[in-house]
Amino acid sequence: EGTAGGQDDGEGFRRSLALLAQLKIRNPQQADYPQARQLAEKAVKAGSKSGEIVLARVLVNRQAGATDVAHAITLLQDAARDSESDAAVDAQMLLGLIYASGVHGPEDDVKASEYFKGSSSLSRTGYAEYWAGMMFQQGEKGFIEPNKQKALHWLNVSCLEGFDTGCEEFDRISKG
Repeated sequence: EGTAGGQDDGEGFRRSLALLAQLKIRNPQQADYPQARQLAEKAVKAGSKSGEIVLARVLVNRQAGATDVAHAITLLQDAARDSESDAAVDAQMLLGLIYASGVHGPEDDVKASEYFKGSSSLSRTGYAEYWAGMMFQQGEKGFIEPNKQKALHWLNVSCLEGFDTGCEEFDRISKG
């Protein structure tokens, strides 16, 4: 009984650190990327997969200081390997976005599509492409420049995959 309790506390600690790091960047107007980076690094050291995702997200954003996209990709590829984990869905979505945005060199929509499809196969078909379309529509300061053409491209792919919300957003943006 004592051992299980200790394991639960460790897991709770890892989750708490990762969640705190995530909360530090959730609201773009009040984001604290340096603080999120410190918390996420602690979560990763403690063995948190969700911490790896948050750290990777911080490492690709210039608001956190110097970016380290190569390290972010390594973290995400590690998290993406465990297909039983929710972290794998997010890891593959973020990997797709890194390649679609060109923050790691030339844009690579083929590689982005592979990661988006991997993410969608673990969650819901077309959702990752929808998410990418919305990210390009809204942008994310320090990481993604708003780009209507890219937004429409990924929303169209989402729609073609059968994700209805992707079709609705594609129509809304293309008319606006």
